[in-house]
Parts: sequence; C-alpha cells; structure tokens
Amino acid sequence: MFALVMLDHESTMLDRYRLVPLPYVQFPVFDESFPRSFVYGTIGFTIGHEISHSLDVNGRKRDANGEKREWWKKKWTEEYDKRALCYKELYDIVKIPNLDVSLNGTLTLAENIADNEGIKIAYRAYKKYAAKLKDAAKSDIVDGFTQDQLFFLGFSQKYCRKTAEFTLYEQNLRDVHAPSEFRIDMVSKNFPPFANAFHCSPKLTFFLRSRNMLYEVESDYNYIGKEKTVSSWLPGRYTSASAGVSAKPEEVQSLPLDKEG
Repeated sequence: MFALVMLDHESTMLDRYRLVPLPYVQFPVFDESFPRSFVYGTIGFTIGHEISHSLDVNGRKRDANGEKREWWKKKWTEEYDKRALCYKELYDIVKIPNLDVSLNGTLTLAENIADNEGIKIAYRAYKKYAAKLKDAAKSDIVDGFTQDQLFFLGFSQKYCRKTAEFTLYEQNLRDVHAPSEFRIDMVSKNFPPFANAFHCSPKLTFFLRSRNMLYEVESDYNYIGKEKTVSSWLPGRYTSASAGVSAKPEEVQSLPLDKEG
C-alpha cells in the first residue's frame, strides 16, 4: 500500500504524484520521535534515489512525458557516457571478500548512479531544513552523535544485514543492486560530507573528481545540476587512467542539463 498525494496542478510525469510506500512511514524506518536528520537519511535518501533514476542510464532516455527517445544533445550524451563509465569502472575494481569475484559494475550501473546521486539530493534537503529550522535542528542530537552523523546513520541502517556467501555470489550475478554492504560503503566513500562528518582518513576514501560525477552539487548543497565552474579537486586516493580519476586540482564545468547549448 502507498501513501498517495496527487498534485492539484498540471505537471510532468516525474513530479505529478508523490508516492511513499506505507512501511517507510512506520517504525522502525520512521517514528515521530526520530531526529529529523535521521529521517532525511532514511526516507530522504530513498526519495532522492528514486528521483535520480530519472537521470540514470535508462531514465535519461525518457522525456517529460515518459516517452523513450534520444532527446539530449549529442555532446551531452557523450559527456554523460564518459561520466557513467567512471561509476562502472569504480565498482568493477571492488572485490567481494571471501569470493573470487568483483562487483558487477555493468549490471548495477543504474542503481549505483541512483545511490550516488540520490544521497546528494537527500543531503541537500536535510541541510536546507537545518538552516531554516535551526532551533529544531539543534535538538537532533542523540547519544553524542552530530546531526550529520545521524543523517548518515539513517542512510546506512536500512542496508545493515548479514548475507550468506552463496546468496551474495548469486546476487552479484543477477541483482541490479549491488550487495547492501557495498551500497553503504561505496556511496559513503564517494561523498565528501560523510568523511567530514566522521573525520575519515583520506586513505579510506576515493572521491570522484567533479569531472567524473554525473551532476555537480555546490559545496553548500543549495542547488543541484546548475551549470557552474567548480574546483574538481577532492582529497581522494582512487586512480584510474581510463576513468580519468585522480587527485589533481583542475577547473571544470558540470554537466549543464538545464540549459540549451
């Protein structure tokens, strides 16, 4: 069952309806007593993930009416494909412990894109909430955790599970989602605010440079997808010649999906 709200104005296919499965607004995913920062990490990430599917390798091929067609300019498509390749290669190199296999970056590409882009949307929304309701946000402190830490705990808790090695092997062959522990691990390592929140060593992270992220988000997360010149240097350690990922300062532009050109 779903909690459904239909917007009372003409809109596009993407935002005409707001659907939230009822289990997402019930304990243990949601409760009125939960800190809002935690809720933005749970439900907020799920919503951000689903929104991001509209711009994954499959969703980007559908227009505002849901029709499948190549409607992007050629240079946009070429740039997008280069950046999507970075995600594929980043996941391909990750080995699954105790199994002689790596993650399937091709099979899981659309979901990996939605994960990595969805966390940006959720974090931006949470930061806007925290800035607007400072007093309420200050109360979001639990057992010594900061607001940002609670956000990421909310994001990760729904994927915490123990999976048998045989099941993990089969999942890696057939499931379009990466195994749960890697969904947490890869998104966290690729998102600078996580490292900042938990004071992670740069050796434990590998942030994609801005030129390899699909959609750039400003450092204060006040907007998404705007064309803007940004600094692409991030303190990562992951390198790949074909993916073009390295820790070198350079000025680049984000993918301008909202403008003609």
